[in-house]
Amino acid sequence: ALEADASVLAGELKAKKEALLAEVARAQALEAEVAELQQSGAAKEKALEAIREAATAKATECEAESTKAKACQAELEAERAEKKALAQALAQAKAELDKNPGIKWLASICG
Repeated sequence: ALEADASVLAGELKAKKEALLAEVARAQALEAEVAELQQSGAAKEKALEAIREAATAKATECEAESTKAKACQAELEAERAEKKALAQALAQAKAELDKNPGIKWLASICG
């Protein structure tokens, strides 16, 4: 009877040992998966950081282009104002010349 009990206990211990070894193997597999996910996460973080840096550089470039465009717009406005002032000065000079009788006489001779 003792031998039978010992044999049953040995079988139970063997089954428990196999179950524990299976749990250990499963835990090791999970640890490997976690390590792989951590490495993948780190790689994704690096890629994300590179994307952020590229976006920051592009934003800086766009800001510079915007500043350049504003400067060109201001230059264009200044040129328009100068052209308008010259046109007004020319019109005023022409009006002054038209008032002068000597100029009218000279213009009539020159045709």
